[in-house]
Amino acid sequence: MSLSNEKKKEMFWIMLLSRRLDERAWVLHRQGKIAFHISGIGQEAAQVGAVYAIEKGKDWLVPYYRDLSMMIAMGMSPAEFVMSLMGKAQEPTSGARQMPSHFSLRRANIVSHSAPVATQSPHASGIGLGIKMDGGDDPKATSRCQRRDRHQTNGLPELHFRSPDPGWRFSGYIPGACRGHP
Repeated sequence: MSLSNEKKKEMFWIMLLSRRLDERAWVLHRQGKIAFHISGIGQEAAQVGAVYAIEKGKDWLVPYYRDLSMMIAMGMSPAEFVMSLMGKAQEPTSGARQMPSHFSLRRANIVSHSAPVATQSPHASGIGLGIKMDGGDDPKATSRCQRRDRHQTNGLPELHFRSPDPGWRFSGYIPGACRGHP
């Protein structure tokens, strides 16, 4: 897949915008002006690249709470993100009934998830299975999770996992824990 210079600039702008939003949210959280923020700093390129590899409007996403760049690339506006941080009823995820950064966006086929890590995997599998049962062509759902949690979805319809974790875990590095990594 080759990308035009214009497309590369668009992707870079989304990465830069989401980095600046993330940094500002981090500052607001540290100042006690918002109740919750989990940063995705350093994951912008992987998230934006994943969005540009799917068919928007056809494929489904079940994001992780660090997926701000993915959400911006899928069409969430900076104002909508800030409204979710501030708990405003106008935010599109849940009308301020869900924790901030627990993203969903109905207009973009993005489904909300539960807070514990990897709970989006069964959701994405269920979406893929539902598409397959309805006779849809090429069922795809994309999820982010840690690799060791993927075993729960084996054997279900095509499920694309995107992991920000090249072997590091919240508790530290686990040698040999991930296939393809030392």
